[in-house]
Order: sequence, then structure tokens, then C-alpha cells
Amino acid sequence: MKNKIIIVGLNSEFNRILAKGLADETQGYYLDIEDYINYSLFDKAQMQQKCGLEYMKKQEKNAIASCVDYENSVLYFPFEYFIFENNYKAFQSSSIMFYIKFSEQTLINKNKTFKDNDKIDLPLICFKENDEQLTQICDYTINVGKKSEKTIIKEIINKIIGV
Repeated sequence: MKNKIIIVGLNSEFNRILAKGLADETQGYYLDIEDYINYSLFDKAQMQQKCGLEYMKKQEKNAIASCVDYENSVLYFPFEYFIFENNYKAFQSSSIMFYIKFSEQTLINKNKTFKDNDKIDLPLICFKENDEQLTQICDYTINVGKKSEKTIIKEIINKIIGV
């Protein structure tokens, strides 16, 4: 039985807001995989420096795997963690996966407003490839367009209950 909802896409900020709102609406638990990994590994930079990249990536994978058994949860999964070493496969049988899709142009315009020190997501560079991967992997693709978070949350709930 699928007892988790996973939100993934190429716009981290929006997907976090959406996942939190969906958890509130469904009275489920919210988990940000990236925050959970950072919490679990304490200091990733120091771990990588002292133990190496391979060890750090293994510990990230272990942290992600520990979330597989969560129930009644909405998980926000950053694209990089979702795809890395096929992490998503561990969640397929127990989760309904939603790809929250922005158009490439929307993401390009968003990145134009970034300050020099802000992070620009790597997936934007290869949008079409990442978009195709997520479309194939996820159970549902929700096109954002000009929809509000509340409208998208209702759309997700309707997909889950089969309306």
C-alpha cells in the first residue's frame, strides 16, 4: 500500500512550500529529505574532507533509505537526491510520486533574479533531460502554469483519491 506522497521537481523553494501545505492539508507528517540528510550527517563538508566523497555519499544514501518506512508522510525530495544512484526506486512501492513541473522558461526567468551568491540549480542546464526522467519515473506530473499552491494541492489530492 502506498502510504507516502513524494514531491519532486526542479524548483526547490516552491516544492518545499507545496509539500508543507500538502502535509498540513492531509494531516500528514512533512519531511524535507535535504534537511534530514544535513541533520543526520551533521557537517557534510567536514565529513567529506575527513572521510572522502564516496563515504559521504554512502552516508547520504543510508539517511535517505531510513525514510522508506515512514508512513502518512509528505516528503519533499530535491531532484539531485531523488535521481542519485536511483534513490527513488526504494520508495516506488510505498509512495505516490508527483513531479511538480515548471516550464523551462519559468525556471530561466526565476534564475535571472538570483543574486551572484545564490545557488542556481544544476538541473536547469539540462532541463529537457531531467524533465523526461521525472515524467517517466513519477506517477503523476502536475504542470504548475499559473496555478496557486492551494490549487495544486487540491489537484494532488484529487489524483490520490481518483477524482
